[in-house]
Amino acid sequence: MAGKAWAWAYKTAGNLVATKCVDLLVLPVGLPGAGKSTYIEHMGDITAGNAVVRGNVLVFDAMWLMARDRTAAVNLLKGAGISFAKAVYFDTPTDVCIARQELRGYDKQLPARLIRATARNLQMPTRAEGFDAIEVITNSGDPVISLGQGSQ
Repeated sequence: MAGKAWAWAYKTAGNLVATKCVDLLVLPVGLPGAGKSTYIEHMGDITAGNAVVRGNVLVFDAMWLMARDRTAAVNLLKGAGISFAKAVYFDTPTDVCIARQELRGYDKQLPARLIRATARNLQMPTRAEGFDAIEVITNSGDPVISLGQGSQ
């Protein structure tokens, strides 16, 4: 199922690039609970599966843990016409990610052991993957306040 969803998202993205609707790619990189989806929520206008479009910017909402997966996505979309690719790396401590997961609804929670295992596979993005820019967002501290749910 996930493979079909990604194939559809890539096809949709390729169509957007081919029609010159988008020419900038952003891949958020980080653990579950790192802040990627919250970051993307503030960007998105059109959602197509895991793809979000705002203006001329295409964002894929996923963890993007491994360099090989990011390289493949960047190469594919640059080949289709993306002119600029940027990684946004969420440098969020594993314990903060786990605490944030515990605040989510039961159906969206991931076990702490799974997040720790995922953290062992997380590779920081590099320019060798085809990125033109890499932004690092350091996200630490109180998981409730950093999610915007703290007291006013």
